[in-house]
Amino acid sequence: ERCKAFEGMAPEKLGFQIYRCSGEDPEHPARELLLSAAQPRGWHSQKMCKYPQELVLRLDRPSWVTQIQILSHEHKIPSKVEIFTGMPQEGLAPEPENCSMKKLGHLSFDSNERSNPQARELKSVHINTKALLLRFVLQECHMNRLNSYSQVGIVAINIKGEPMAEYNGAAALQQALHTLTMAEPAMERPP
Repeated sequence: ERCKAFEGMAPEKLGFQIYRCSGEDPEHPARELLLSAAQPRGWHSQKMCKYPQELVLRLDRPSWVTQIQILSHEHKIPSKVEIFTGMPQEGLAPEPENCSMKKLGHLSFDSNERSNPQARELKSVHINTKALLLRFVLQECHMNRLNSYSQVGIVAINIKGEPMAEYNGAAALQQALHTLTMAEPAMERPP
């Protein structure tokens, strides 16, 4: 079973929501990652946070994920980001609590000293895996004169792939079952 993107079709940008976040700077909350602004502000961890920091995204529906792009902040740079994916176990509803997580690997970010912490680093990972959840575990920050509160920041996350068609039917079936259980029982006619 393979994603169509590997068969010559271009992957699409996948929508997501913030499922969980270990902490955030009030001026740069995780929901900033949902905005598509020309100059995105992104998410920053809280000041003087404990590491590791965690950010979990929930895709709009189970999908084949083919690419993950992470744009780091120019001076609130994580030293390493570990990436995990979560997919519901076979036969269970596509909900986060039914997901088992699998570690894909990690990305290392440059300290950005050469650019005098001015440039942002974009990391792209090409994969081919099913996912409903994406979990990012951010390790300690690179220290520099502009990051006096030891924070990490992600300016943007882009996820590409293809929604899984078989889950459309599962969602419809789940809704139909819910509707049936909520309906009043039918009255029997006397003979």
